[in-house]
Amino acid sequence: MKNNLTKEQIKILEILSNGSDLMFQQLSSGPMEHINRIVALHHKTEPVLQDLEKRGIKMNSLGDMTHSTFNEEVYKKSIPILLEWLKKESLPYEVKELIIDGLIQRTISKKYAFGIIIDIYKTIDPNYRDEWGYRTGLSTVIGNAFLRWTDDDHAEIIFGLLSDKKFRDDSWVLRSVANFKTPKNVKEATKLLLQE
Repeated sequence: MKNNLTKEQIKILEILSNGSDLMFQQLSSGPMEHINRIVALHHKTEPVLQDLEKRGIKMNSLGDMTHSTFNEEVYKKSIPILLEWLKKESLPYEVKELIIDGLIQRTISKKYAFGIIIDIYKTIDPNYRDEWGYRTGLSTVIGNAFLRWTDDDHAEIIFGLLSDKKFRDDSWVLRSVANFKTPKNVKEATKLLLQE
């Protein structure tokens, strides 16, 4: 497949493969449209990666944060920088999705990131499609944040969201109430789930 790819495509796929020949084969064996999309997405993440590098954090891709071997200290150091980026309304959905996916990998991010992620959730268009026609995965990634991080400390926020039909129709938020442990929250969550 390498012969059909441009030098730029090969370079980016090699970066994203982190030196794994198997990963490179997987990335490069898909349809050309998929490869073009991967390359375009990498270009969209470059400003974030360059900002991180200027501040002493080197990542080949935002996906590096999803690996269990990613350095814990570097991970912690990247959190405030990535949160700055997440707050930018102009940041493409695809890049927000990659940042949030990285942040939800470790619980250390929760106290800093969950509030911002909830704010993003309130404003996203779940039907958004990128220039390739792919529907956004941002809702799913944020849904995973709700499932992993919702606890009794967030009960008021979650019940507030679920009082709005728009959010109550979202199974991710609705399922997150199963994380509640205090009798009061469990009772309210049970009542809500029975209504639905």
